[in-house]
Amino acid sequence: MFGHWSRRWGDSALTTNGHHGQGRPSSQPGLVRVYGDSRLTTDGDLLAVFLGEEAAWSVEEHGVLREWSLTTGRQRRQRYLGEVEPLWAFRPDGERLAAAGQELVVFDCLQGQELARVRPQEWITALAWSADGKWLATGHDDGRVCVWESEHLRVWRQMRLGREAISALAFSGDGELLAVADEARRLVLYSRFAGDLLMQWHPPSGRVAALVWHPHLTWLVSAGWDTHAHLWKPAEAEPVALFNAHDECVTALAISPDGSVLATGDSAGCLRLWSFDNRRLLHEVAAGLGELTLLAFDALGHRLLSGGEERRLLVWEVASGKVVLGCGGGAAGARIRLGWNETEGLVALAAGRRVCIFDGRGDRPARQLDHPHGATCLTWAETPQLLFTGDAMGGIHRWAADAAQWQGCWQEHRTAITDLAWEPETQRLASAGGSDGYVYLWALTQESPILLIPEATSGATTETVRFVPHYGGLLVGGVDWLAERQGAGALVYWNRDDWAPRVLLRQGVLRLAVRRDGQYALAANLHGTVWLLELPSGRILAELAGHSEPVLALAFHPRTAEILTASEDHLVCVWSPSGSQLAATDVEISVHDAVFSASGEYVFTANGNQTVFQMESSALGFGKKS
Repeated sequence: MFGHWSRRWGDSALTTNGHHGQGRPSSQPGLVRVYGDSRLTTDGDLLAVFLGEEAAWSVEEHGVLREWSLTTGRQRRQRYLGEVEPLWAFRPDGERLAAAGQELVVFDCLQGQELARVRPQEWITALAWSADGKWLATGHDDGRVCVWESEHLRVWRQMRLGREAISALAFSGDGELLAVADEARRLVLYSRFAGDLLMQWHPPSGRVAALVWHPHLTWLVSAGWDTHAHLWKPAEAEPVALFNAHDECVTALAISPDGSVLATGDSAGCLRLWSFDNRRLLHEVAAGLGELTLLAFDALGHRLLSGGEERRLLVWEVASGKVVLGCGGGAAGARIRLGWNETEGLVALAAGRRVCIFDGRGDRPARQLDHPHGATCLTWAETPQLLFTGDAMGGIHRWAADAAQWQGCWQEHRTAITDLAWEPETQRLASAGGSDGYVYLWALTQESPILLIPEATSGATTETVRFVPHYGGLLVGGVDWLAERQGAGALVYWNRDDWAPRVLLRQGVLRLAVRRDGQYALAANLHGTVWLLELPSGRILAELAGHSEPVLALAFHPRTAEILTASEDHLVCVWSPSGSQLAATDVEISVHDAVFSASGEYVFTANGNQTVFQMESSALGFGKKS
């Protein structure tokens, strides 16, 4: 498949501690090196997957379609389909792809071409193909269900279940029955041909989020807001069996082509494989930290492809229940952070269960730290040589940088650590506890915090924290996610003399950066805007508005004081010290964090696919006169 695609990124593009090979995309100027393992890892949230005989395919947000080698796990090709629809589904043979939301669009996967497009009256909330690929079903937010002839997208039949949005759809193996679930917690069967209502159930799980039919029998499996998968027969009013070994909500379903194995995934990243005939649990494995949302068997039923919140695909051998391709321990959501140790020339990347340490100057092999609770942030201390990492359970871990040995853990926060900051002058560490609203100060010689700041952002969360050099203060930014006004929150300056707070901004703040001289700070909000502030007064000097997505990477150039901002919109922007935009580069990948080398010669970016780019800062526009 996909033999006519342009080869925009090949196997040489992303390598472990490797120099970039020939064929480098021209939109990534000055790319010196790529660190990390990008096998079966996407840049955006996964929306659909397909498993073929020699390759796998994935679709992620913004309509990026990727082909993956099942031999190496490397990306073979990618294509930007240019659609922002939230629902995607591969036809069972993998040769067509449907996207749905405000519109319904069908693509030819082989050519990467759009074949048909329609704009229904109501928003599409559910999407399903028939087994033979001749039919598409769409569910809408007004309770309407439409069956489409897939080649030209002509409506064949319309039904209306009620007034609530449709939550899930599935065709039976012969295409004659259509199962429909809605937000009113109903599950019904329609005749696809006549549109007649044949059966109605009220699942004990409440809302149904996933449906799948046995390929040869009229048996239906549903999953919803409980820890079970329910088996239904059209003639029975209640479920005839339960698959119930999960501890969390079941979020994904798939049945092998011969109907012998049922796969279920849950919101905690656990995968179960069941014998469909006797309901016996065959394998129970942890597929990651994030929610599993996608499962797909290959045509023979020998392998299974899983994907979800971690943006990482895994290929499983069904018989053994073991991973045969892919790297576990990805990063759920946007928790990808970066740190640079100038003394040792080390780059550290926190991405879920993996903390990777790369040699930023030579070719020493990468090291990986096991982080069972999921690393959420990190920072270096260069004297002494320590690496601090925060985790999803509120722990702060200390590691010896030279040997990567674990030295202990502080456990005072009650929620995930969202940020860490080190102050070399006082040998103090500041930690932000996210939704607990606390900031702690720590000394290396003590096992308990030396200072607790409750409600550090005046009632909002604590998303980010930075020390202010020379002034002896602390900046804390947070977001009030429960406020009626979108984007509410605060930026607070804490004066170390009396630890009295002063609110500088009444806006939600996700990221902070403070210049080395302590005179200026950058604060990023939820809407892609960055403020340049004077410290300690908090006076806003400029508003940097160059991104369409929230800015996740902020940094001051160490020599020129120019400003770097980067985002999931793939842009790396350069600004003058006064806040005028100097350059913008599309690096074709989402950027979650960025740091400069001490000289400012290089920029390191932590990317959405859990790799690190090392780029020449001059190629991005730094050091050039405006």
